[in-house]
Amino acid sequence: MKTFKQIQEKALSIAQQKLMALALQHKRGELEADKVTPAVEKLADSMSEKELEDFASTKHKGLPKKVDEDGHTDVPSSERMCKTIVEDANAILSSLGSLQDEASLPTWWTNKLATAAKDLNSLNDYISNPSENKK
Repeated sequence: MKTFKQIQEKALSIAQQKLMALALQHKRGELEADKVTPAVEKLADSMSEKELEDFASTKHKGLPKKVDEDGHTDVPSSERMCKTIVEDANAILSSLGSLQDEASLPTWWTNKLATAAKDLNSLNDYISNPSENKK
């Protein structure tokens, strides 16, 4: 079984390759912050230079111009999404830790948190028990 570090990451579309190339340039200081979108800036901050290089170096031959979000079914994409989930959860925990216990949160927010927790639990059940899954 390959570890996360051993997986060679490739762009799944020309659009993704170009986006990663911009994030790589920004990470290296070749593009100023005011010249890139927040999405490019977030990518540059959340990925290593090596990860960005892997995506940015993908050849265009045979790649579609664009892939719909639900088209990302590969393990590396899922690993990246899980990393983002962990980072976001840690940021939320940190913010919650700075609030007083008596503080009140909006219902819409706690409902979204409950839904996310339920969905993550289902995802964990599925991936942790592959022999029990029929899909």
